Amino acid sequence: MSICEQIRKARLDAGLSQYDLANKIKDLNQSQISKIENGTRKLKAEEIVPLAHALKVDTSKFLE
Repeated sequence: MSICEQIRKARLDAGLSQYDLANKIKDLNQSQISKIENGTRKLKAEEIVPLAHALKVDTSKFLE
């Protein structure tokens, strides 16, 4: 499973919409999250930790 798919799965497992997740991460908006999940925008290294914290998962979850 790609990192994009892992992020989407973690978001859905957390019961969050893209909008809800964006509200938890000040540096990303809903459109950017959508593009990351769809693979049309690359995830920056510095965005991994805030995403993991907002989704309450370990960063290694995205690398499985």
